[in-house]
Parts: sequence; C-alpha cells; structure tokens
Amino acid sequence: MNAALPDGGRGFLGEDALDEVVRLSSAKQAVAVGPGLGRAAETRAFVRRLVTELELPMVVDADALIAIADDPGVLRSAPAPRVLTPHPGEMAQLLGVGTADVQGDRLGVARRFAEQHNCTLVLKGADTVVAHPDGSASINSTGNPGMSTGGMGDVLTGIVGALLAQRMPPSQAAELGVYLHGAAGDRSACEVGRSGLLASDVADQVPRARDDLDLGRSGALPARIQWIEAP
Repeated sequence: MNAALPDGGRGFLGEDALDEVVRLSSAKQAVAVGPGLGRAAETRAFVRRLVTELELPMVVDADALIAIADDPGVLRSAPAPRVLTPHPGEMAQLLGVGTADVQGDRLGVARRFAEQHNCTLVLKGADTVVAHPDGSASINSTGNPGMSTGGMGDVLTGIVGALLAQRMPPSQAAELGVYLHGAAGDRSACEVGRSGLLASDVADQVPRARDDLDLGRSGALPARIQWIEAP
C-alpha cells in the first residue's frame, strides 16, 4: 500500500521523483496530490510537472495548490481532468488577491477560474461552490461549522480521489464528493456534537452517508444542492 519515493537525501520531493510516480501510477485510475507534501521550491516544480504530464484524473489540494499558484496556466495544458479543492485563502493565492476578494464573490470567482483554466474547482467553505469548465456550477450546503478543523479538507480530497478512481466523471466526483463530505459531517455532528469534531469522525461516517444516498434514506439532513446553469 505504501511506496518510497526518491528524495536525494533532502527530506522532500523534487523532479527526480517524477519517473517513479509515473511508474507507480501506471496501474492506477486517479491521483491525489498536496496534503502534507511541503512547499520547497523543488517540490513545487515537481507538482507543476506532475499536473502537466500525468495522464490520469487528479485532485490538487493543499501544498500542491501553492505550487500551482506559481503558474496557474499549467492547468490549461493538463492531459487529463484536474479537480482543485482550495479553501478561500488558497483560492486567494491562486488569483493573487486578498481573501476578502474571494469571499465577496465566491460564485463568480470559482466560475471564472474553472472556465479560464479548464478545470473543476471546489471552493470550500460555508456553501461550498463546485464550478466546471463550461461555466456551470453548484452550491452545496451540507456540512456544519464543526467541520472547520484540521484535516477536514484532506478527507474531502480522499473522497473525491476515490470517486475519480471509480471512473466517475470529474464534475460528478466533485459534486458527489462535496455532498458526501458534508453529509458525513452532519451525521457526525448529530452523533458526537459539533464541538471537538475530528476529521476522523467525519471519515468514519462517509460509508453511512453514501448508503443513505444509495438507499434513498434522508440521513442526518436532506440533500441540499442548488444548481446554477452556465450562462
């Protein structure tokens, strides 16, 4: 389940790890990159090459978003779908603006970026926005304030990556992943409360949230997704 990557003794990844990542990915269906990766200059270069060269659907999150912020244009030449999952601060870095600018126009910011960079963009936060390259978007309101703790975004990255690995189209993987993440968080809040809610609590509830959806049960809260068509 685990595989070591060459780091040249530096303690962080660089472009010399790319060939091994490509080799390891040859039998895979999707890739998730970013959480815990680090922000060394060599690592950021590695991420940009991975985004432009790896022919697999990819979720880009956390430190990998900071690498992309150096040159967001690399997304337009990606050979396979890319799903970005920034929180407002990371979105601000991708655009070179302030966080308040992002929060003041969450829907518009997400839609414009997704269109301009040919990617699916998940702008996390209250009423998470999922925007697509064609200009369409959805707003998901499952989830609760107890989920604003460390590691929650990593759970979402894993969910979306798992759905991509099941060959689900990126638009559907992003929307379903965001919904399930929030629904699992709502289930967790009902069971253990919002205070002190952990990422592991939410991860444990994802299978139940998926079963709720598959079996037509309401779960902790009903489905709440607002769809917005392309102009």
